[in-house]
Amino acid sequence: MIKPKHDVKSTALLSFAEVANRIPWTVTASTVRRWAVDGVCGTRLGSVRVGGRRLVPLSALTSFLQSLNQDHDPEAAAALLDSEAASPS
Repeated sequence: MIKPKHDVKSTALLSFAEVANRIPWTVTASTVRRWAVDGVCGTRLGSVRVGGRRLVPLSALTSFLQSLNQDHDPEAAAALLDSEAASPS
């Protein structure tokens, strides 16, 4: 059995649409799916299959954004997600 990279028991699991809604610029669920399947700049968004659906652990989203922004401010991705989670939808 393959052990997941992210602990899915202790983090929120988000659908591709929920991930797209957390990003403050225009991103579609299809774009998020491509990030998970194909990746961006050699970095793939971690996801898990649960009951036939592919979901993204919140920790995987944070790691993905931090990896893409490693040449910039390393705390930017975490701060971005924290501000989005705090604002009501």
